Amino acid sequence: MKFVCDQGHQFLHPAKRTSHLLHWETHKHEFGDTPDTRPVEVESSVCPECQSIHYTESPEIEPQVQNVYIYDLTSGAQTELDGLLAQGYKITAKYAKQYHLEKLKETKTE
Repeated sequence: MKFVCDQGHQFLHPAKRTSHLLHWETHKHEFGDTPDTRPVEVESSVCPECQSIHYTESPEIEPQVQNVYIYDLTSGAQTELDGLLAQGYKITAKYAKQYHLEKLKETKTE
């Protein structure tokens, strides 16, 4: 799930902002009414970049994976890996001596 603020910033999780307000309250004492101030914390969700409280949820479109390839690293030149990257594969994860590659489906744009 992604969020977009009114300034155009995209983010995954809103930040929390805490505001301290002074709350005036009158208490009955035996010597009359006296004002008493207590801090009250108000928490709100905001954009992490510009601190705007105005943001909306935007639909997240997951890319469709066409092909997955696991490439084992060897010593020397990695010409096969270079060829796979030239074919449109993207490295999605690295683990030990393996690269996990994915090729996304082509989307037609008009």
